[in-house]
Amino acid sequence: MMASTVLAVMSSSSTSENQNTLSHRRRSSDDDDEDDDGDDKVSSASSTYSDRLVSKYANLTYIQVRDDGALPRRLFAVGDIHGCLDEFNELLDTIQYDYESGDRLILLGDLVAKGPDSSGVVQRARETNAWCVRGNHDDKVVRLATFQRSSIMHPYHNKEFKVVPEGKVHDPLKLDNHHVHIASQLMMSDGDYEYLAGCPMMLALPVLQSLFVHAGLDPSHPLDQQEPFFVMNMRSLQEDGSPAKHRSDGVRSWTHAWEEMLTSPHPTTAFRNVYYGHAAASRLQLGNHTFGLDSGCVYGGQLSALDVLTHQLYQVQCKQYAEHD
Repeated sequence: MMASTVLAVMSSSSTSENQNTLSHRRRSSDDDDEDDDGDDKVSSASSTYSDRLVSKYANLTYIQVRDDGALPRRLFAVGDIHGCLDEFNELLDTIQYDYESGDRLILLGDLVAKGPDSSGVVQRARETNAWCVRGNHDDKVVRLATFQRSSIMHPYHNKEFKVVPEGKVHDPLKLDNHHVHIASQLMMSDGDYEYLAGCPMMLALPVLQSLFVHAGLDPSHPLDQQEPFFVMNMRSLQEDGSPAKHRSDGVRSWTHAWEEMLTSPHPTTAFRNVYYGHAAASRLQLGNHTFGLDSGCVYGGQLSALDVLTHQLYQVQCKQYAEHD
């Protein structure tokens, strides 16, 4: 099966606000060996880059490369689950998922938040040995959980603490936001924390020339210069080509710019296909080389799985648990 090379942003209390190191991610001694799928052999790699506004509590893997090798029997990319455990289980039944026969899942981020059972989804993802990428809600939960694990003063119960002291970040976390409860649940199991924290910002499958991210990519920059916040949060591009978090701030889709980049004289990457979630308002967006699979499950839409090898689509209907932002 596929081996794995991991490059990571190692966030710690000694990390400066504007300088982070891209390096091999060490597995914690608390990791449960039984959760390894047996496919992963990790080779070390290192580089350095700057100007990435990453929380020192992010514990973020920048990119994980599943090296060329035997392809899975079936490979499913799954849109945003958002704590909808019943629907996730129904989808697994619908596709007749069988890990032992060679099936694999790639969860496109936002496993947690808004739905009724975030911790149950994380546990089920571990049981299925699913690969994953980190979504913007997963990121908030991981940062809060990492902060809680590292804090001696237990600031959740200290009124002097209003915001997590993360350094300079795009989205400072308040300690009274709705992700705190999920982070506390995640703290109950080292395995659950390590799993969600281990979801990389980008997952790459060179054999399929395919990338898997939560929100999108900036086509004007190579992969090692992508801004983590926007990979997990972007919805469109501004007039100057830079990513925008809100659709109203942008003037064009990043997916259209991606298609143009692929046909340009100097493309920024050899990867051609991008599978992503996050864009629930747009529902399914199946293009030539970009495939948006957030079909709004938590808002009463569908939970979608796309077989990456055949492009056959599977969907289950979801109950509505939240109102769209």
